[in-house]
Amino acid sequence: MWGGVVRPSFCLLNSFFYFTLFNLGKSVIIILMIIFTKHADGKFLILKKHKFFVSRRLVIDTITNPDLIDYSRRPLIIAQRKIDSRHVLRVVYKYELGKNIVITFYPGRVTQYE
Repeated sequence: MWGGVVRPSFCLLNSFFYFTLFNLGKSVIIILMIIFTKHADGKFLILKKHKFFVSRRLVIDTITNPDLIDYSRRPLIIAQRKIDSRHVLRVVYKYELGKNIVITFYPGRVTQYE
């Protein structure tokens, strides 16, 4: 999405809200609000129980700098990012009223989503 040129900075407001600041030059700053639903927030623990560790930072990085974006299920957007040689992380979210609302996320095998 941003071509990897801009490195976002993150400020944790609470367990559900994140602001991402992008500095695109001396005069332009874009603020992107990311909200985790209760289900998405609970998904970290579910995956941890299955020995698959995903951080909030990885989910946010997947939204802000994905390898692939799937718009086929509009209004939902699926951002995908490779996390190792065998797995991708897919983040399902929607953009609504200036906010990115993370609905869920899940790991998948690279071979399934090529």
